[in-house]
Amino acid sequence: MKPTLEGVANLIIIVTGLFAIAVLASRTANGRQVDDRLEASRYQIGEQVEEGLPIDFSKTQRTVVLVLSSSCVFCTRSLPFYRELVERRSRDIASTRLVAVGVENKDQLANYLETNGIKVDEVLSIGPTSIRQTGTPAILLVDRSRTVQGFWGGMLAPSREQEVFAVLGSP
Repeated sequence: MKPTLEGVANLIIIVTGLFAIAVLASRTANGRQVDDRLEASRYQIGEQVEEGLPIDFSKTQRTVVLVLSSSCVFCTRSLPFYRELVERRSRDIASTRLVAVGVENKDQLANYLETNGIKVDEVLSIGPTSIRQTGTPAILLVDRSRTVQGFWGGMLAPSREQEVFAVLGSP
């Protein structure tokens, strides 16, 4: 049986579609699009946080840094987790300081947090080059010597939220 032009065209369309699906699937992790710049910005455990980040990490044994934006839909969707983090911190992990940072105006970010019931120890507006993290939301756990002890980027699945609590020592 001789292949027809229509049959060859259909085969090409199917193969092209499968290739496009494979490319998109390889660029997606945990149901979200992965950006190479975001992947390169991730902090590694054991590395030092930039000196340009204006946080006094020596104030407590550990500092949790929330990198947020009031215009970030994933930050807003993560608010219930942040509320639980604040509650557990006040109950179980009081030796850990909680600092929120963003590139927007400090008052705007503070208002966003207050309106949504997120009480932090400090809110900072930082320049875009003050921190390597390019995406929001993100959570950094940093010790008093500016060493990264934990990093979680993006909106976290429930299992990753539990990982944050476990690392912080809050069951």
